[in-house]
Amino acid sequence: QAAQVPMYMPTWPDNRQLQAGLAAQYAFRVDSLTQLTLNARADVSRFSLTSQMGKDQMAVFNHTGAQTHFFVPSFSVQVNSALIGKLRGALSIGINGRTPTASELYGFYLFSQFDGYDYIGNPGLKQERGLLADATLSYQQKAWKAQATGFISMVSNYILGAHAPSFSAMTPGAKGVKQYNNLNHALVGGAEASVVYTPSTKTQLVSTLKYAWGKTSEGDALPMMAPLRNISSIRQYFAKLWLQAELEAAAAQNKVSNAAQERATGSFALYHLRAGYPINSKSMAVQLAAGVENLFDVYYREHLDWGNMARPGRNIYVQLSIGF
Repeated sequence: QAAQVPMYMPTWPDNRQLQAGLAAQYAFRVDSLTQLTLNARADVSRFSLTSQMGKDQMAVFNHTGAQTHFFVPSFSVQVNSALIGKLRGALSIGINGRTPTASELYGFYLFSQFDGYDYIGNPGLKQERGLLADATLSYQQKAWKAQATGFISMVSNYILGAHAPSFSAMTPGAKGVKQYNNLNHALVGGAEASVVYTPSTKTQLVSTLKYAWGKTSEGDALPMMAPLRNISSIRQYFAKLWLQAELEAAAAQNKVSNAAQERATGSFALYHLRAGYPINSKSMAVQLAAGVENLFDVYYREHLDWGNMARPGRNIYVQLSIGF
């Protein structure tokens, strides 16, 4: 029996990216309470295939191997002002963009563990263009520090992999093939808030809250959007020894992408206990730390975890750090 010739297929055909950018910023005070900041940037990128084998491989997708050029302008205006008392506010609006990556342009059967598909590039992709607005409120005094930020962005030519039934999978066990394409647009938004309360030099409470959402122009949810999430902790100092109790919680995520075949994830609440004892000298800083994570051994999965794998259960650790 004659030996078969080994197959050779570059998953990233030889390619090169040349990029140049120019940025400028101008800030000035409108009055004693308000500052205006202008940011501008322009980037020029050129992608090209550098080998005949790569050009021949991408010819399967009717790509001639010609160079691909992108021009991405960005501009934003931000106003930062004192409002009432120690309350400050910031508002920013602008335009930005993103060029496709080498994988999105030239990738050749790149397997994704996230959804179980082989991905192929699309040399005809357009760059993404975004219109962004965000607002921030912050408050700070001796014992309190709080901040809340919200943003929304309309992204034209949003790049997302779409099922391509005309192609057959290469990776054993893959569900099929997806090719990167431009959507008409996508809408992305989110908010984040944090509070730090220090009632005394020995006690500190910290809490953060995050939420993000996104949908395509067809109304389908965007993939890889984490649900509402909160992390809160209280730390108490006893001379050098400190003890910390921590709560980490996430809501269920049922707004999943049908196109990416995402799986919904349930809510969870985890409790952690931590302790530390620093030993400092003139020559080094030593700290002994220990703790118990996931105290009640909760079975859970983060929404952004690939492969539907569960996170670790109860975990006990001891750590010694030395700094010179």
